[in-house]
Amino acid sequence: MDCSKHVGCGNTIGACAISLENGQAALFSLLLLPAAVLGLLLIFNTGQATATKLKVQNAADAAAFSAMEMQARQMNLDAYLNRASIANEAAIGQAVSLLSWGRYAKSAADNIVLVLGYLKAIPYIGQAFAIAQQIIETEGKLADYSTQSYALAYLPLANASDAAFSGAQAAFNGALFLNGQGFAGPLVEQVVKLNDPQARLVSPAALSATYASARSNYVSGVGSGQMKRDSYARQASLIMESSDAFTRDRSTSLGSPLSRPSALSLAPFKWGTRKEGGSQLALVDPADADSGYVWSGMDTIHTFIQFRRYGLFGGWKTTFDRSWAYGGAFSKPDTNNFYYYQSESHNWSQAWVDPDHLGDQKQLSLRSMPVYQGNWSNDARGANQVVSEYSDKISTDVPLGPSSRGASSGIAPFRDLVDRQADNTDNAPSYLVVVEHPVSAVRDSVTALGISQAAPKRAEWTDLRLQTKGAHDAIRAAAKAQVYFRRPDSLWPRADGRDERANLYSPFWSARLVDMSPADRALVQGLP
Repeated sequence: MDCSKHVGCGNTIGACAISLENGQAALFSLLLLPAAVLGLLLIFNTGQATATKLKVQNAADAAAFSAMEMQARQMNLDAYLNRASIANEAAIGQAVSLLSWGRYAKSAADNIVLVLGYLKAIPYIGQAFAIAQQIIETEGKLADYSTQSYALAYLPLANASDAAFSGAQAAFNGALFLNGQGFAGPLVEQVVKLNDPQARLVSPAALSATYASARSNYVSGVGSGQMKRDSYARQASLIMESSDAFTRDRSTSLGSPLSRPSALSLAPFKWGTRKEGGSQLALVDPADADSGYVWSGMDTIHTFIQFRRYGLFGGWKTTFDRSWAYGGAFSKPDTNNFYYYQSESHNWSQAWVDPDHLGDQKQLSLRSMPVYQGNWSNDARGANQVVSEYSDKISTDVPLGPSSRGASSGIAPFRDLVDRQADNTDNAPSYLVVVEHPVSAVRDSVTALGISQAAPKRAEWTDLRLQTKGAHDAIRAAAKAQVYFRRPDSLWPRADGRDERANLYSPFWSARLVDMSPADRALVQGLP
């Protein structure tokens, strides 16, 4: 029996069966191959669409944030310049105070020299009085000359600095509106192109104009009307609070032998000598909020004798009060109507009260001090001598003309929040950016791989082109951002423990992205 034939025959039959199975698998694989290719292309197209969408959204986010970051930096610059202007105004007040004090020192020296001129005739000790006379005369002239020279040299420079600070604010804010494209147009376009070179802004001018209008109602230059009056009053208040002690109060009592010794405190009489003086930044006319602010200072010294009204009891009655030295100065604005306040009823609180603190009695009490400290209340004679001596010639002594003193305002123009009564910490206007990327520029299976087909319309399901065409034939994304104010308490905590509200005096402005409202989304969809 030939077994090999049977074996060979069996192998042949098995091989035929295997060949038949392989043919069936190849046919099945051939049928699945188009579906697999379509699936891969669908995944590729979807991935490209998602990547493009993320790129467009990143471009919109970056553009909106960059625009508001520029705005935050500008507002921080405004804060620095406002602080610099306040410091500069305080320095002007100090210069006016030094000029007033120098004139007072010269007047005191002249009177002391006059007395010493009589005393130097006394035998034996007259020579000592003569030497003292020469020293005091020289020191008086030196005080007057040095303070006068300093004021004449420094004040024009300080006024020029005020004008520079004010001009810088206007110039830098104007730079945000370049090329007539509204707020930060070139910057937004540049950021969009850096993130997606093929994307473009959708109607940037219209959106920028909307933001610019809202921004002008949030922060602007101090123009006119009630905002100007309130802002200037607040600025004057801050300037006064920032001034040094020498500027605000130069009053002091001179001790024995010019004042009664403490051992005689129960005596029915007393005598004393007081140096009175102070400076202030106040309205030319307290009854006219638009009359302009002016720095003025006054210094006097007087000796008095007082007796009790009823022997050892009762109040004090002045029987002798003589001023023997005085000086004064003020920065003259564009007006000839200013005179030193000649009534005790004009208080610091009326002259430079901060309107934001009108209801705060604690704050208001800090400002309720007599004008020029005790000059009018304690030494009215000396105060009147200051007025008659200096008010008619101060304009030539201190060259502070209207062009350098902010015209009739007396304070250089500056920028401020429009509505300071509200808490503007988080309610700044938002800036909306809309970016779109044309579908034709997306790298889909057609543009990237060159795969196309000419299927009839009834076979649209086999179309390999990217199926992302919408109403705008583009992939669109939008982002919204705003500026906000936060004081970093961990770095610069407040001594009173309170939260600081938004203002243009502290440089703590930052930018952030914010959620879009349904109205914003509808606006984005409706843009052509």
